[in-house]
Amino acid sequence: TTEACQFGAKKEDAVDGNYGFGLNFSTRPNGGAIIERMLISAGGDLNLVTGNAIFNVAAKTVVLKQGANGSCGTFVANGATPVTVSNTNIAITDTISISLNTVGGTVGVQPHVATITAGSGFTVVCTALDTSTYNYVIIKNAA
Repeated sequence: TTEACQFGAKKEDAVDGNYGFGLNFSTRPNGGAIIERMLISAGGDLNLVTGNAIFNVAAKTVVLKQGANGSCGTFVANGATPVTVSNTNIAITDTISISLNTVGGTVGVQPHVATITAGSGFTVVCTALDTSTYNYVIIKNAA
């Protein structure tokens, strides 16, 4: 038989003698593997897990998945040409928010998105001589 879902105790660390356990709930999408969807920690925090984010209900925080298929990341302006950011999570209808992380070179106007290629990435235009590091977050628009 195929395992459809799970729930159970989850040890919170690998330290012998520590007995902090949470309660996790997992589901299985069609054609996929079991994926943790919700965790109640030993301290009582409730975390709801989606593909690209973890929502901590008590702390009112969101932890976004980073990297080439995540919802956020960083890029470095090169001071001359548009920067290509690879991200397979991007769609044409998405909004990309950019903020300064670390100053480098001569910072000018706020960088802006020039192009978006769905499932591939986007390009960002920065000011000449700007070699700063910037953060970005992809905001998914409701279908």
